[in-house]
Amino acid sequence: MSALVLGPARRHELVSASEVADVDKFHDARVGYLIEYVTGPTCDTECKSRLTDVILTFHGVAMGRFDQALRAILSRPRGEVGSAIGRIHTRLLACQVPPEDLGPLRDRVFIPALGEELSLEKPDDKRLEELLSLIVLLPDPKAPADAAEASEVADYANWQRTLDRAREATGEHFRRYYNARRSAAQANRQNPPAQLRKAMFCSAAEVVAPDADFTE
Repeated sequence: MSALVLGPARRHELVSASEVADVDKFHDARVGYLIEYVTGPTCDTECKSRLTDVILTFHGVAMGRFDQALRAILSRPRGEVGSAIGRIHTRLLACQVPPEDLGPLRDRVFIPALGEELSLEKPDDKRLEELLSLIVLLPDPKAPADAAEASEVADYANWQRTLDRAREATGEHFRRYYNARRSAAQANRQNPPAQLRKAMFCSAAEVVAPDADFTE
């Protein structure tokens, strides 16, 4: 689909200053079409899974434009996107996403999606479990230093606040949804099952213990 190819901005796209607005408008229109298509009735479960895989692959070069598309997919009824979420889970578990994309995915996709679900009058417990199962596969953000940029401080505060809300909303289930799943993920990365062994790209640095703040 052309929207997947034309939607991401190219970091080295050489255009004059006067053309920047037109180029941005061009890319935004393609991403808008992509979101409309992937969340529409003509894109079935398998279609959503395949497109999610491609969107995840090109996330880094899209410069944030695919964040909305991923959040739109995650907001669809669970029956529509079960395969897509499963594909995201597998790629994150196997470290098949560049390390530099993990923080943006956490801060701009999964934490906002979790926050939106928690803001509903009656959050779907299964949806909360699914989103937490993805978040545990991402590194926890480090507490920002005194000289950190405002955006970094805001992202860290939002991550901590949203997980606190999730722990309050899920009660005794939080340990299973978050802590137990993270421990299981670390065990799988250290000793992957046979079907994942050749697909694993995790380094020793990526097999770490859970953050102490959320193991109580």
